[in-house]
Amino acid sequence: MSNETLHREIDVQLEQMRDTVQAVLAEMTRRQTPPCSTLELAGFGTLLANLYSGTENILKRVAVHEGLALPSGPRWHAELFNLFTRPLSSSGEPFFTQAEVDALRQYRNFRHVMMHGYGVALQWEMMAPLVDGAAEAFNAVVTAANRYIGRSTAPGRPWLSIQT
Repeated sequence: MSNETLHREIDVQLEQMRDTVQAVLAEMTRRQTPPCSTLELAGFGTLLANLYSGTENILKRVAVHEGLALPSGPRWHAELFNLFTRPLSSSGEPFFTQAEVDALRQYRNFRHVMMHGYGVALQWEMMAPLVDGAAEAFNAVVTAANRYIGRSTAPGRPWLSIQT
């Protein structure tokens, strides 16, 4: 995969992730009370899971660019994430800093619960911290992607971050 293709594909993912986070934040700004119906909780849950799915989509593209084998098996989501906490061959540095790992790990865990559980079991108390931290998590991915692209041979273009 060329640098230009990688940059374009990462850009598309970041734009969709940004739109997802902005939708969550706009809905929370509009609301007087936390979501309480099953459908509202499932909707917020889906958007939060989408945020992490976008992160994984970026990681899969970077893995291909780096020549890394994509993990398979029942723990592939965790293994993929963990690949990017270790130094990459192209830079000798991890894709994610420890602070970025800390900001994203809870979203990976939630994505697992959301995809392998039932929306009717969601509780706002479990989701509220994720909603509150969504912009920070998104910004962590933007920062990591920009840093990685800065190490590429072609210059990356900056993406908008979300003000927290």
